[in-house]
Amino acid sequence: MFNLPLFVGIDYHTQTIQVCVMNQQGKILANQSVPNDPEAVFHVVAPFGSNVSAAIEASTGAAEFADEHGLYDHIGYLDKQIVAVTEKMQSDVADDAVVKTLLRQPGIGIITAITMRALIGRFDRFRMGKQLAHFCAVCPRNNSSAGKTTTGGLIKSGDDLLRQVLLEAAHRLVRYDGEWKSMSARLQANGKKKCVVIAAAANRWVRRLFYQMTHPEVADPSV
Repeated sequence: MFNLPLFVGIDYHTQTIQVCVMNQQGKILANQSVPNDPEAVFHVVAPFGSNVSAAIEASTGAAEFADEHGLYDHIGYLDKQIVAVTEKMQSDVADDAVVKTLLRQPGIGIITAITMRALIGRFDRFRMGKQLAHFCAVCPRNNSSAGKTTTGGLIKSGDDLLRQVLLEAAHRLVRYDGEWKSMSARLQANGKKKCVVIAAAANRWVRRLFYQMTHPEVADPSV
C-alpha cells in the first residue's frame, strides 16, 4: 500500500488548507479542510502512503507556503527529471517512422506521439477507423430506452490514457487549426456544448489519422 502512488491537491487559504488525496485509479481517499499547518496536511496524507505527488493551487500565499517547506527545490528537481526523461524518449524514437508521421500532424507534440505509439502500436492491426476510435475511448456512448437511442458521453471501455491525450490534442486543434476551428464554431452554433465538440473532434481526427497511417500514399483523405 505505502509504495502505491498518491496524488495530493492542496488548495491554500489564509487560515485553512483544503487537502484532497487521490489514488492512481482516480478514487478520492480523503478530501477535507485542515488548519494552515504542514503537520495537519501530513496527518491527512500519511495514512495512505508516502509515494506522493502534490500540486498546490496558484493563489496568494501559496508561493510562500511552497518556499517555506522546500517545495520549490523539489519542483526544480522534478523539472530536471522530466527534461531528462523527455530527452531520453526522444532519442529512443528518433528513427521511429510512426512517431515521425505523428509529429507531422497538427497539434501533436512529442509526448502525445510517443504515448500513441506505445499504446496503439501498429495502426494496421485495426480493420477500420471506428475500431481505433473505440480502442482510444473517444466514441460516443449510446443509451437505449423505450425504443429510443440517444448518446450520453463517451464510452467507458477503451484506453483512458489515450482518451486523455486525444482530448488534449482536440483542444489544441479547435483552438489553433483553421479546419477544426471552423468545425467547432459550426457545431457550437448548432447548440452543441464545448465538451461535445471536443469529443467529436477527437473522434473524427483519430479516424482520419487511421486512414492516413494505413494509406500513406493518400496525402489528404476525407472521412
